[in-house]
Amino acid sequence: MDNRAVTPAVTHALTIGISAIMITGLLVGAGGLLDDQRSYVVENGLENVGSAVTSELVSMDQFNTTGVDADLSYTTTHPARVGGRTYDVVLEPDSPKSTLVLEATGESQRTVVYRFENESSVCASAVDGGKINVVFDVSEPCLELRDP
Repeated sequence: MDNRAVTPAVTHALTIGISAIMITGLLVGAGGLLDDQRSYVVENGLENVGSAVTSELVSMDQFNTTGVDADLSYTTTHPARVGGRTYDVVLEPDSPKSTLVLEATGESQRTVVYRFENESSVCASAVDGGKINVVFDVSEPCLELRDP
């Protein structure tokens, strides 16, 4: 009995099978790498925005608000999305340092926390990323964040 004709068919089947397994492994590995890169981009983006908002709060805190009878505010513009994700900016009062928390929404759910020293009181507030009003509210009196 002659089995020589079977060898090319088996060789092709094994080659295709091994190639499919290798390509699947590469795709799975690359998918994990892309998720890691996206998380890295989101975290770095939140750090950049958090640093900027913290600086803006400290700048507002340095204003001389003695005798002011109307709210002081200015609007800042930041990216509405970081790494393809929306995010929230949360201002939390605390003593002696207040806390600014940036939380990415969606499946990445990254959080970045900034603590800063402030002279003025801070009112708890939360806004969506993007345009943010940094406000000194005369009626409280305190620093807060508002949506424009």
